[in-house]
Amino acid sequence: MMLMILFSVCAHAEKVNVNLQVGGIDKDNMDVPLPKSPILTPEMEQDGNTLYLSSIHADYTLCLLDENENVVYTTYIPASVSSVALPSYLNGTFEIRLLTDSVYFYGYITL
Repeated sequence: MMLMILFSVCAHAEKVNVNLQVGGIDKDNMDVPLPKSPILTPEMEQDGNTLYLSSIHADYTLCLLDENENVVYTTYIPASVSSVALPSYLNGTFEIRLLTDSVYFYGYITL
């Protein structure tokens, strides 16, 4: 019984905050003028191979890049989706990018 409880506790890790930063702005592709206030970065948490986005976010294209900056995974995340399960075959540390039409956000995750 004790072993089962210990396994259950160890198997469920806590969510970890993914620190995202603004990576670039494409001023030519913006439909509206460049805002004068800072760009609000999305909030993201990681629990194993699952990523959780804040409840209100834009449509994103998610890209994972390896240490050589090769894209190893990409998927579309509509604004209505709050979590994304990444494939279990991905292992290691990756740069994560969330791309929109005019800006991208980046950070690092370990799977």
